[in-house]
Amino acid sequence: MSAQLTKKLLLFIFLISIIPLSAQWSCPSKLGAHLKPFCKKFPVEWAVEVTVGQGWMNDRSVRNAMIFAGFNYSFKKSTFYLEGGNKAWYNSLDAPENLKGPFQNTKPGLRELFYKYGNKNKSLIAGLHSMKIDDYFLVNERGVGLSYRQKMGNFKFNAGLATVGKDFSRQGSFCSVFFLYNVVKDRDLAHLGNRPGQTNFGAMVLTWTPPEKKKGSDEFSSTDEFESESEPEKKLIKEAGAVYYQEFGSWVKEMPIYFGGFTTLNIHDFEFQIEALGHLKTDNNAIVYNPKINRTWTWDSGSQTLFTLGYIGKYDLNTDAKVFPLFSNLFAGEVLRLDAVDMPFMQVAARHNFPKIRVQLKAQVVGQFENQHFREYDFSIGKTLYKNFKLTGMFSRIEADVLDEIYYMARFELRFTF
Repeated sequence: MSAQLTKKLLLFIFLISIIPLSAQWSCPSKLGAHLKPFCKKFPVEWAVEVTVGQGWMNDRSVRNAMIFAGFNYSFKKSTFYLEGGNKAWYNSLDAPENLKGPFQNTKPGLRELFYKYGNKNKSLIAGLHSMKIDDYFLVNERGVGLSYRQKMGNFKFNAGLATVGKDFSRQGSFCSVFFLYNVVKDRDLAHLGNRPGQTNFGAMVLTWTPPEKKKGSDEFSSTDEFESESEPEKKLIKEAGAVYYQEFGSWVKEMPIYFGGFTTLNIHDFEFQIEALGHLKTDNNAIVYNPKINRTWTWDSGSQTLFTLGYIGKYDLNTDAKVFPLFSNLFAGEVLRLDAVDMPFMQVAARHNFPKIRVQLKAQVVGQFENQHFREYDFSIGKTLYKNFKLTGMFSRIEADVLDEIYYMARFELRFTF
């Protein structure tokens, strides 16, 4: 990149970092799939999404609403993207008796504000944006900083550097649902900064993907006129990679380091994802491991069933080592949303899609094996109406040693995108 472009990127990051950013409450979005131009003469794309939800638990009723808009402007290799809006929520446990109106709190804010430069083989993103590095669980966050990706033959390089604050973090204001559900009081959560520079991370990942080999290939395959019809042979090793990750900042004690490797294997129609990481911190060292099994069935009707079994645990190299990557945001469970701090725990999930009638079913169980023995059972059913509406019903049962009773939750959500 030219020196002039580099200066503009640095200025853009600085301006973003000093703006008092905050973010909306809910995570899933179809906004990107609905972007459309204002008109032919004005090449800025836009979309709007509205969400309303109502729920009930043993001791409360909850509701939320959100409206946000996205704007995209792209030319040549450059893209500018802005997304923001307003959220509102209500929890009958915290609402005053004389409350007027359907909500007790509202908050405007930004969701994304970034500049992207590149193509399918190389890209750089600067600003406030969603960041997920290429390992399987270390970073799933929203931060102000840089993301870089480059493809080099069968290798991919991914790096990220960002500062994360509680207002726009996925675990802070954005995806957290603790202000709605808050069933278990005083839980350990990510300790996120109030200002830029207090909680930050840097990461580098190198991933290798073996070259594809077509079924039935032989010495004549390069001249076979039907070669394009042959299917790629499923490889034993789908990918393998190495990762280095570190957290730092004035609020991060002793700056923990994570390093290790990960791989995905295909064995008899099952996909095995495995990751093992060393965690280094003064007198607080451990090995974190995260195996997962996936299996997909495709039926004659066109329906698909996906099964997932995952586990996250650690082996302590020092007695009672504490391991908690700040920005993992695993969100295991609809209500509890278990994270790395809750390890060891297991998650079993099954999802079935009916594409013809546009219905999705999902069931999952999340269980913690130590400490408070969190257990959550979830079931959801979703129906897509036309291209713009999505109606979802969610039902949960929550148990824990620290709870005096079993909690039940039912919540319905309507999402409209245009």
